[in-house]
Amino acid sequence: MSHLRGISIALVISSTFGLFGCGVADSVTGAVVAGSCTITTGVTNCIDYTGSGYTGVTAQDHCSQQTDATYSTSRCTATGRVASCTVLAGQVTEITWRYYSPFTTDPASAPAACSLLEGTYTAG
Repeated sequence: MSHLRGISIALVISSTFGLFGCGVADSVTGAVVAGSCTITTGVTNCIDYTGSGYTGVTAQDHCSQQTDATYSTSRCTATGRVASCTVLAGQVTEITWRYYSPFTTDPASAPAACSLLEGTYTAG
């Protein structure tokens, strides 16, 4: 039941703000990602699907439910990234939101957004 609740929470979180594969290892954390989803509505954000429960198929399906979103088999780019927010850490539905400028115009924006998601904020 907890697994289903986690998936529901991840889908609700991404909708409030977003093919089987092995995944791609994150060069910073070593975590395997099942792909990423770049969302360009308003400001640019990107979701890395880091939970072990995600496959390329489920990540791509989740991304297709987002407005102005593009799925990639690669992880989110580090270029221009100002912060990250890991949501549902350690769970099979873990995702990592990546924030890009214009969050730099208001340094408090990214931590505030992460707090709303009940995530763990990391600068850079």
